[in-house]
Amino acid sequence: MSKSTFMRLLTAAVVLGLGASTAAIAQNNYDLQSRKEIRRTDLAGAPGMEVIVSTIEMKPGDVAPLHHHDGIEVAYIFEGAMIRRDDGEIATLQTGTSIMNLRGVKHAGFTNVDTKTLKFFNVLIVEKNKPLFIFPPK
Repeated sequence: MSKSTFMRLLTAAVVLGLGASTAAIAQNNYDLQSRKEIRRTDLAGAPGMEVIVSTIEMKPGDVAPLHHHDGIEVAYIFEGAMIRRDDGEIATLQTGTSIMNLRGVKHAGFTNVDTKTLKFFNVLIVEKNKPLFIFPPK
């Protein structure tokens, strides 16, 4: 193998490796653009855990991909909207609804198909230094 062929193969391998690692980092660092973090603090008495308080506003057409968390999520819908789940089913997230997702339970996987913005208050009690969103393999 010539030196120039070797260098091209090496360059291609490095570029592919960087692309794959960038995609993995992007997936692990995914966050809803509509999530506005209000506060984050250590959970007293539970080393390695933290509490994250946020509001989320999903405009018409916004997507919440199927995911789970390394901890518990609690949400309260303060402005409901109609959604289409990934399986095509239409449902309404009613104003005043509370939601609890336990550790590792897959949830979301929907698109806001209403003409109004879906708004909710969100609390995560999760492991520190781990991705907030964990996606199932495709």
